[in-house]
Amino acid sequence: MYKLQVQYKSAQGKMLQEKEIETSFTKWFAADGTFHPEPLRAWLAGEIEVLGLAAKETQKKTGGVASLVGVEEESKDVKRRK
Repeated sequence: MYKLQVQYKSAQGKMLQEKEIETSFTKWFAADGTFHPEPLRAWLAGEIEVLGLAAKETQKKTGGVASLVGVEEESKDVKRRK
């Protein structure tokens, strides 16, 4: 079993989410031992609110190929200088 204790806090230190989650880690590996990260990402996004929101945003930006494509964003400072 894979067990995580999650504490998500704001920059000011306010607790936004706290929970303990667990599942069998065998869901992320093939019979030959090959690791498959997408099932792990999906599980985490389903359990941890901020990761779920981030996954939805990434999916919008990549057209649903989030696990295959990186998303590069410009910082606000770069946009202001243009």
